[in-house]
Amino acid sequence: MTGAGVPPIGDLAERTTLVPGTDNAMLNTPSMFRETAYTAKLADISARAILEMATINDAEIANLNYGIIEPGHKSKLLVLDGESDNLVDT
Repeated sequence: MTGAGVPPIGDLAERTTLVPGTDNAMLNTPSMFRETAYTAKLADISARAILEMATINDAEIANLNYGIIEPGHKSKLLVLDGESDNLVDT
């Protein structure tokens, strides 16, 4: 749409800490679910790596003590029912 091309996500993930995000609020409503789904379609990286980008990496970059579910870390966890009629398939 913008002609910017597709970023080399796999190569970047090997070299630096990546986090999902968006700067296209004028085109779409920002959605972390859509951003991670789009990343999964574009990049040849594991679902685990994408989940880590959205949890562990975000917290690390923001210097927060959460993002990991283990003793000594604050939990910020949301569990969704994937079969719920309240969720829209994107």
